[in-house]
Formats: sequence, C-alpha cells, structure tokens
Amino acid sequence: MYRRSALEARLFWAVGGGGMTESQQPHLVLIEWVDSFGVTAGWEFKDDLEPLTPPRCQTVGFLIHDGEDHKTVAMTNSESQVLGRMAIPACAITAIRRLA
Repeated sequence: MYRRSALEARLFWAVGGGGMTESQQPHLVLIEWVDSFGVTAGWEFKDDLEPLTPPRCQTVGFLIHDGEDHKTVAMTNSESQVLGRMAIPACAITAIRRLA
C-alpha cells in the first residue's frame, strides 16, 4: 500500500485533493521578479566593462506555497497533483497579482 509523505499529504490538500471546494483551490497569480544575470567567460579589463543588467521576469502559475522567504507556483494543477513547480525567492519579487 502506498503512503503519502507528510509533504505529499500537505500538497495533496493544498492543491485540491480530499474534496476541497473551489474557494480552497490555489489562486492563479502573476509574479513579477528580478533574476540574477551574468558569469562572464574569462578575465576582463575593468576599463572595458559593460554593465550587466538583471532581467525582469514574469511568471504565471498556481500559488501552492506562500511563504515569507519564497513563493512556489505550479504550472499545472489537478485535483490531486501538480506539474512544473518553481520556487521564487521573496527578496527577488517586485509584485504579485492574483489573476483568478
């Protein structure tokens, strides 16, 4: 017999398993955030440096974890499973907007 781990059980309930109502389903959100950028190849003269600008990113997904230190979204959400999770550090997030 298969037994869920504690994390799997929390995710099962968080994403709609166990007869959750529609209002308990994770919200679809747009997260705007700033990513790291760089790691140049080889030595560079300081006088020749071009600025490295971190890219601004947008991610849309189902918010399955809303922690203080990071947010986790899933690309796909079903009654008992998720697919395509991504964790984004809270310090990188510039805005979160609920879409549905």
